[in-house]
Amino acid sequence: MTSRAWGSSLPFVAPGAQRRIAGLLAAMIGGCSTDTPRNTVALSAHYQPQSFIISIDRPAERALLHQPSRPAGPLGNGLEPLVKAMRSAVTRHGGDGLSAVQLGVPIRVVVLLREDDAHRTHHQVLVDPSIEARSPRRIGSWERCLSVPWGYRHTERSAEVTVHFRDLTGQWHEERISGSAAVVLQHELDHLDGLLLSDGLERQDFVPEAAIARVAGAAEEACREAGTAHCSPFMEAAWQTWRSAPQPSAPAH
Repeated sequence: MTSRAWGSSLPFVAPGAQRRIAGLLAAMIGGCSTDTPRNTVALSAHYQPQSFIISIDRPAERALLHQPSRPAGPLGNGLEPLVKAMRSAVTRHGGDGLSAVQLGVPIRVVVLLREDDAHRTHHQVLVDPSIEARSPRRIGSWERCLSVPWGYRHTERSAEVTVHFRDLTGQWHEERISGSAAVVLQHELDHLDGLLLSDGLERQDFVPEAAIARVAGAAEEACREAGTAHCSPFMEAAWQTWRSAPQPSAPAH
């Protein structure tokens, strides 16, 4: 997931080019028959993580992304190769979070970029995470998804969440996460439920990379002129203005 949360300094970047792999449909969908193994070790062995982040622009991959992910269940060494692949992929693409389904493995595992008090970063692993509470205060963001390579859209998400999850040893934790990390976590948990940033929208509803600085800048200027710290309404207005404006049509071939 990539996002630009208002007032934050998130180092979010656009996804890189994604490679096609022959036989992806057989590799991912072939395991969805009634005899698909249910436990973590078998699932991790059966669904081999892809070497690229799957995209809604390819029908088989879009279908998988819209499937709710299964609980990881009993933990074992079977998760280690998957987590290693997830950490590698999110680092390679400069993202701040990734769900297992984005590598073609539909189980409830997330990696989330975190920063400690010394400003050192690491990728936290959350197994079978669930949000137990959300704050009423919300954050406006320019959000982008590594699996939706269409650009940016405006979102509002809770500024703080309480999440319940297991680590790789099987131990349960409950943690309160706030700010940009909370935005990213909510995005990734949407993935686990088969919800996408593009749901209900078309490609033309997203602000492309070439235009996001201009659109975000207009929202920032309007917010500054209004003399308020609550800038999300101005972000929403800038996004809706973009969506309603006629976009240049693609050149004929």
